[in-house]
Amino acid sequence: MLAVKIVHFLALAIGIGGSAANLLLAVRAATIPAEARPGLGAIQRLIGRVAFGCVLLLWASGLAMLYARYGGWAGQGVLFWLKIAAVAVLTVAATGLQVLTVRAQIAKAPPPRTAMLRLAVAANASAMLAVLFAVLAFG
Repeated sequence: MLAVKIVHFLALAIGIGGSAANLLLAVRAATIPAEARPGLGAIQRLIGRVAFGCVLLLWASGLAMLYARYGGWAGQGVLFWLKIAAVAVLTVAATGLQVLTVRAQIAKAPPPRTAMLRLAVAANASAMLAVLFAVLAFG
């Protein structure tokens, strides 16, 4: 189970780092020349895919640890459920970012900036809350 916990923490680090990096790149994108934006967008899409993959890996490794250590969902305290709520918001926001990105690629247009920024902020905030509640729930 130690290997699963290591994978879980690495996915957390890469996912949060990627999401934060993309948020900073999105803010910076407004100030760079128009001809540089497609290259920046390609980097952001790659980072976004990796971060989204990390969210999926977090679910898989988290569920594995939950069942291995606690036998499942039963008996978990309020802080655990607050963590799950934060992870659910993170998952919805990350999925929304991926959907908007794919739609933009199909339309060969940039994704809607305001919606992307709102979802990125929601993803980052909920990820931080998930970490806070996880630490409080599991010490």
